[in-house]
Parts: sequence; C-alpha cells; structure tokens
Amino acid sequence: MRAVVPRGPVPVAAVEDLWDVRPDDLAAAGAACRRLPDRQPLSPALVTDLTSRARTARDWRGDVQEEDGHGSPSPRALLTASHARALRRIVEVHGWPGFRLVGVEGSLAALEIALLCGDGPFLRRLLRGIEVALREQDAVPVFGALLHDRACVLDGQHQWYGSQQWAGAEPGVLWTVEAPDLLAERRAGVGFASLEGAVFHDAAVRTAVA
Repeated sequence: MRAVVPRGPVPVAAVEDLWDVRPDDLAAAGAACRRLPDRQPLSPALVTDLTSRARTARDWRGDVQEEDGHGSPSPRALLTASHARALRRIVEVHGWPGFRLVGVEGSLAALEIALLCGDGPFLRRLLRGIEVALREQDAVPVFGALLHDRACVLDGQHQWYGSQQWAGAEPGVLWTVEAPDLLAERRAGVGFASLEGAVFHDAAVRTAVA
C-alpha cells in the first residue's frame, strides 16, 4: 500500500495540519479515564473553561487554513493560540490539570487542547507534569503516550506509539515510528489497540510503506 505524503522535515505550521492524532487512540484515552471512580473536581470553573475550549477546538479541527487570505492568522489559528495560552496559565499555577483538579472531562479537554498545540517544548513540559500526575494517580499512561508522539512529530523525531497519522488518510498513514517491531508491545503497554497492517511514512521517498 502506498500513499503520497510530504517529503523530509515538515515546517511546524504544516505539521499541525497534516499530522493528527488517530481518533481511536484519542478515544482510548477517554475509555481509560471513564473506568476510574467518579471524582468531584476541585475547580468546576476550570472544568467549564477547558471543556468549552476543547469543544470549540473540535468544531474548528477540519479548518487547516493558517491565514485568512490577507496575511492574517485564520480564526482557527487564533483559537488554537488562545486555547494554548489558557492551558499554559493553568499549568503555571497547578501543573498538569489532573483528575483531582478538573475531573475526567476537564483533564480530557486539556489533553485535546494540548494535542493541537504547535509548541514542542511546551508539550515536553506537559509530559513532565503528567509523569508527576501518574505517580499521584492523577492521570493515565495513555495521556503521556499521546503527548509524547505529538511532541516527536513537532520535533521531527520518530514517534513511539503510532498515535499520529496523516490527516484524512484512509487508512491512516502513520508518522514514522521508532523500532516498528516493538510498536505492538508499546501500544499494549499504554492501552492502545494493535495496528494490523500499519502503513508508515517514509520521508526519503515521499511515500508511505507497509
């Protein structure tokens, strides 16, 4: 199976549009969270803010235009930047917004916002916060897997868990994976389903290869 994809390193602005999280893997995050006991969040106001922002981001997800045709940022780009700033403010005060602070829905919303962020160093910072949250049972491993893969794509590195795919591809072409022979084991370790017959991006030949 072959599919034409961009060659070589992709500019960050393009990466944000052309590579996206696999919907099934994002759904796995929700499924993992909803198996946890219900918790009353400490900050209902932050839950409302995060879930509203995530819902707006979802509505605009298909708009990949970075400019409005007159050299100004598109509405989607402005919204994404606004959501990222809001998440930064929360992280500055609280660290990763985990289940205790914002409950399952708020934490999932924060994850969605983070996955649209085009700032690799910020995602690495969030990963460190999630490591702390995991030790406190305030997050689930799949959060770290999703953010790690997204950060790898933005940094032009191989992803580990196969959660980032060519946007709109059918079936999805995966961003290059580190040690593909270990992919199934790594995915199982964080609660992802296996990927049978996965197709991987090959930057050198502008195609994806099975």
